[in-house]
Amino acid sequence: MNTHTAESIEQIYNFLKEDQFIYSKQQFDKIERLLQELHTQGKDGFLAEKPYKYKFHFNGSHIGLNAGDAPRFAKNEEFLGWLFKKLKVHKTIHSNHFYNEV
Repeated sequence: MNTHTAESIEQIYNFLKEDQFIYSKQQFDKIERLLQELHTQGKDGFLAEKPYKYKFHFNGSHIGLNAGDAPRFAKNEEFLGWLFKKLKVHKTIHSNHFYNEV
């Protein structure tokens, strides 16, 4: 699955939200799990450090992300909007199609 599009990120997010194991976890763990799914270099190169610091590979770049300002994981639109902004992934406004800003 191409995890670089807003649509696929949202699908992964929704799938994880349905997981009872994730549901019972803390915010740090939920974000960590989602970013692990988006990480594009297998198990190598992913790092999660408390409080809310993550390093991973996404869309051809190494990303350092401080998620201390992230909305609650359960707040779909707010959380995904925050994540898309951090990852520089955008939804089109005029249709249901998604794209990445290059």
